[in-house]
Amino acid sequence: AALRGEFFWYICMDPRGRYPNRFIDQNPVCYRVVPWLLWFYGIKGYLEWSMDFYGEGCWNNLLTDFDPRRNALVSSESYERVGFLLSPSDAYHLYPDRRDFYMPSIRMEIFKTGQEEYRYLAALSALAGAGNARAAALVEEVRAFLGDTLRYDLSLESYDRMKEKVAAFLAEDAKGKEAVR
Repeated sequence: AALRGEFFWYICMDPRGRYPNRFIDQNPVCYRVVPWLLWFYGIKGYLEWSMDFYGEGCWNNLLTDFDPRRNALVSSESYERVGFLLSPSDAYHLYPDRRDFYMPSIRMEIFKTGQEEYRYLAALSALAGAGNARAAALVEEVRAFLGDTLRYDLSLESYDRMKEKVAAFLAEDAKGKEAVR
């Protein structure tokens, strides 16, 4: 039976392993695949628990107290504020620099790539929905490539190849070019 209503995907703390998530100790595909799976399941919303939850004092003690492997400031004041240590990198995608700006993590950049690819997949789906048989066939190929939430390919190169295939199709189709803009 089809689900009804609007849904969103929320990521926080667990699960780990092959589950799509954003932990520093996961395969990078686990970050990139999230937008692909949002497209796959027709989910319109996505919520991150936090992008920059460091605790107090991180701006002053970044070089001495910050341990990204433990995902918390090592100082006791921060541990008391949080109350527990989070999964590796669960609390942030962005790192503070010393000028009150943020630097994106490599994980954030990989996730951003997946977000950009979502636009290609949405454009392809729109063409398929408008009756383009070649687009519909390519949509089915992408769906077969993805599998599902736990059976997706773990090679970044495979996603690059599939993205290039979709991009090439959209580039040769006039409506596809317009849809990606």
